[in-house]
Amino acid sequence: MFTGLIETVGIVTAISALGEGREVAIKTSLSPSLTLGESVAIDGICSTVVKFTDSDFTVQFLKETLDKTTVPHWSLGRVVNLEQAMLPTTRLGGHVVTGHVELTVRIAAIENRGPWHVFEFVFSETVAPYLIDKGSVTLDGISLTVVDLRSDRFSCHIIPHTFLSTGLQFKRVREEVNMEPDVMAKYFYRFYQLEKEKSHV
Repeated sequence: MFTGLIETVGIVTAISALGEGREVAIKTSLSPSLTLGESVAIDGICSTVVKFTDSDFTVQFLKETLDKTTVPHWSLGRVVNLEQAMLPTTRLGGHVVTGHVELTVRIAAIENRGPWHVFEFVFSETVAPYLIDKGSVTLDGISLTVVDLRSDRFSCHIIPHTFLSTGLQFKRVREEVNMEPDVMAKYFYRFYQLEKEKSHV
């Protein structure tokens, strides 16, 4: 479990095929504090550390992850957001994040409003039931607030600290980002669907 508050960023330094999956090495200052087998959210993707040194660590992605995330588009030098799994004593400053990315959404617009930035994202009807205005959403591992929700798009207002401390500063219009809907919204919607089905029996 994670909070969506990015600790630091890393740089992709190696990518290699692993059957239908992929192995990726990431250079980061976080590496000395990692342990073998622990979970790290990389651009929002819950990943297992399979190797590490004082300067980098390695993870492996299955085909399922490649099919639902931005990993196939990663290249050497890419900046990725990193967060270690939260502890029981961690302040939950963002929201509950599982690291199970559902799909990607596309950046439709980036507006610079002085020190602030407004990102607009286009989404599919698949995730529409889980989005509410002023609700939570995780994008590339960052806990953000949904603003200006419409039928097929929403915006997020990015404070200067978040913009400069994450990979958002390197994003461009039409680029895809990983999205994880609020897990509580998913549970509520699932409960609603089951109750709806029971009422028609």
